[in-house]
Amino acid sequence: SNVFNLKNKGTADENTSQEQIEAELQKPIWQETKAGKNNHIIFLTSNDISINGGLGLADDLATVKKALLGED
Repeated sequence: SNVFNLKNKGTADENTSQEQIEAELQKPIWQETKAGKNNHIIFLTSNDISINGGLGLADDLATVKKALLGED
């Protein structure tokens, strides 16, 4: 059976429906909550980056960059 990885979200095979795969790909693959900063949560999905919260945006963007690029 052909099994493939869904961006670190588990596996699928030929019996997995397209709807199931798309639903999995919409789930956050990484998030961080920062206490004291309006509980910012950063979601990186297969096709989007969203940052919830207003304060400390520069810090959050730096965190996103580090997560994406592995840089300080």
